[in-house]
Amino acid sequence: DVKKYELTEEVARQARDFRLRMNSSRIVLFVGSLLAYKGLKNLIRAMIDVQAALVIVGKGKVEEELKELARDIGLASRTHFMGEVSEEEKIVLLYASDVVVLPSTESQESFGLIQLEAMACSRPVISTRLPTGVPFVNLDGVTGLVVEPGSSYPIAGALNRLFRDRSLARRMGEAGQKRVIEHFNLQQMGQKVFRIYQEVLARSESAIIEDGEEFAKIGVSKGQNSEIESVGKKK
Repeated sequence: DVKKYELTEEVARQARDFRLRMNSSRIVLFVGSLLAYKGLKNLIRAMIDVQAALVIVGKGKVEEELKELARDIGLASRTHFMGEVSEEEKIVLLYASDVVVLPSTESQESFGLIQLEAMACSRPVISTRLPTGVPFVNLDGVTGLVVEPGSSYPIAGALNRLFRDRSLARRMGEAGQKRVIEHFNLQQMGQKVFRIYQEVLARSESAIIEDGEEFAKIGVSKGQNSEIESVGKKK
């Protein structure tokens, strides 16, 4: 529901307070499970070349590895692990951030719902080019940037591009919000699902009719052959 992501005065206040606590004019946000295929090591390494705070929301098996990596490369002070947060807190963090990154490296990332949530809050998205629904959500050059998976350098380049060109980032955020409203709200999604079901049912009915006609033809053919055989026996 897009209305859930509307910017209220209270959300705006909490977002401002969070930015002050981060003590950074730039905030990069990741939200999701902390699993290997999410590509978080690439995102953390990318921050070496990006002057910004990295906020990581979520829990998972590789959390300690990620914290150790941040310490090893000297980024512990500006890499913030928030753990799991409520829906309300997540919306505050989305508005507090400048850009949301989904750096997944494998096709286990089938869609990336956080992209829609970021776009609903008018935040540009950086995602990876996977053979799944991920690039369908985030349109490269329109609602954000899509980079090749598996390396930190494309992520760093995309982040720096958006930080250098704030007007581009703003336009992408606005385009993302418009895309969510026009194509991914509940009514639109419901209508699309309904159309898909109609198409599937229509194809199924057509197949049943065709199978029935074919079966009837076979039946007639067998009947004719039986009659011919019967006549031959009588002769």
